[in-house]
Amino acid sequence: MTTKQQMIIGIKADVEDVNTGVPASFHIISGVHLDLTNKYYTATVDSYYNQDLYDKGKRALGSVSFSLSEDPPRGVDVIDWALTSLVDSDNPNPHQFTGAELVKADLSE
Repeated sequence: MTTKQQMIIGIKADVEDVNTGVPASFHIISGVHLDLTNKYYTATVDSYYNQDLYDKGKRALGSVSFSLSEDPPRGVDVIDWALTSLVDSDNPNPHQFTGAELVKADLSE
């Protein structure tokens, strides 16, 4: 029996876009900034009405940047680290994605 490998592709959380007021349920990382010297890390999150519209290549409703409090671990995918950090229920600065569900997809073989 073969186990399929998966990767994290986004966050599932019902939130209201801060700029438009439109509900959004699927969120992806569109950018990550790592200032290793000053230990300042940010992730920019794009929000979509739903995953289907994202999969169809539609534009995001809006974007929001978040500061990440933990250092990125070595040898780990930076997108996985950012997404996991955003949903971490032990986040010292809770926000709308704290405790949300990670969305995973099977890797193609």
